[in-house]
Amino acid sequence: QAQTLDEDTASSSELPRAALLCHAHKHLLRDLMRELQAQLGAVGAYEKRSPSIEAAAAYRVAAEQAAPPLVELLAAYELRVAELASGSHPPRSPGPGTSAAGP
Repeated sequence: QAQTLDEDTASSSELPRAALLCHAHKHLLRDLMRELQAQLGAVGAYEKRSPSIEAAAAYRVAAEQAAPPLVELLAAYELRVAELASGSHPPRSPGPGTSAAGP
């Protein structure tokens, strides 16, 4: 059974805004998963290496640089959500915090 929207619902800006929020959220999660998988790969590679000062130093650098990409993704998403919530900016897609790689 197909649902039809009443006139108030159909004219509401909430539906397109929710769709854009859902799109941005989905891409945030995909981008976070991609980054986390890459970082887990670095952890796994370190764990498989023979212990050495060079390996430890390289891993320390990787570990120190782990948070900024995650923070950047979250900050871009937070900005996008704020834009959509305020309604002051017209909805756009895909927006900050979304993947250029697509679905």
